[in-house]
Amino acid sequence: MAGSFALMAMAAKSSDAGMEPAISVVNVDEKQLKRLARGNKKLESLLLKAHESIGVEYKWGATSLKRGLDCSNLTWKLFRSEGFDYRGYLNTRGLAAVEERNGLCKIDYKNAKAGDLLVYGFNDGRKWTGHVVILIDRLGKISGHKGLVLGAHGDEVGSVEYVTFRGFDKKYFKQPEMKLANVLRVDGLW
Repeated sequence: MAGSFALMAMAAKSSDAGMEPAISVVNVDEKQLKRLARGNKKLESLLLKAHESIGVEYKWGATSLKRGLDCSNLTWKLFRSEGFDYRGYLNTRGLAAVEERNGLCKIDYKNAKAGDLLVYGFNDGRKWTGHVVILIDRLGKISGHKGLVLGAHGDEVGSVEYVTFRGFDKKYFKQPEMKLANVLRVDGLW
């Protein structure tokens, strides 16, 4: 995947300069996903289903887990395909505003676990720009990658990938002004 190679080169360049890479595409295997689920069979099933989408092309507004989709459709489609009560598609602006609706409940970041949604965004006065990812390993204790997330990423990544990036708990790697706007748990996950 061209986007992945560009990111790996970007990560290597910043590592050569003695800096932590801004973003890294990470390989995660099924064994690690099962450990991350910590015995939660619903979460394990979700993570294994999500693993099948690795490499699917990012396409803004698209909705196919096999032919291409965007970040908010990835999260909604994955949870729905596994029988979770995530009712009705919400774009990132809608997700950023959720307190409790559509089978989603706002939680505090310090309580976030694998499978929770991290919603990033900002409004520049003219338009909303946002992104949503599925948290895989917040502290990196199981995968070895702090801030490991899964998402349909545009631009440099160009596909559904596991990534880790500097400052994931505060902002999104592509745009410093895009801050962590919400943390959501899907009903029935934990």
